[in-house]
Amino acid sequence: MSITRPLDFVVALLALSQLVKAEDDPLAAWRQGVTIRDVAPDTERHSIHSYFNTSPESPEGKYVLYYTSEAKNGEYGDLRILERATGRETIVARDITTEDAHRAACQQWSNGGKSIVYHEVRDGHWRVMAVD
Repeated sequence: MSITRPLDFVVALLALSQLVKAEDDPLAAWRQGVTIRDVAPDTERHSIHSYFNTSPESPEGKYVLYYTSEAKNGEYGDLRILERATGRETIVARDITTEDAHRAACQQWSNGGKSIVYHEVRDGHWRVMAVD
C-alpha cells in the first residue's frame, strides 16, 4: 500500500481504532445515557430472567418476571415478578424444580400479560405450567 494521500491514511487509522475499541467493549454504543442496575434486591441467590428470545418485561411494562434460586446449581427455585414502580417482589410460583440454572424455568408472559407460563420437572418429566 502506498501512502500518497496522508489524510486517507489517518482516516483509515481512526476507523480501525474504532473497530478495535468496539471489539474490546461490544456494549460501548449503549453505555451513554443508560443506567445498568440489579433488578432483584437479594444478591445471595441466582436471578435469571430467561434467554434472549423472551422479554422479562410484562407487555404493559409494569413488571419484570424472573426465576430465582438459592441452590448452588440453580435447580430449585421460585418465579417472581418485580413491580418496577415500587420494587416490590411477589412470588408467583414456589418450589419449582428445573434441570439446572442453564435450563431454568424458561418463564414468559402469555395471554397479553394475563398469564405466565414456564416449565419444570415433576416426577422425572418436563411439564408446561401456567399461572393466571
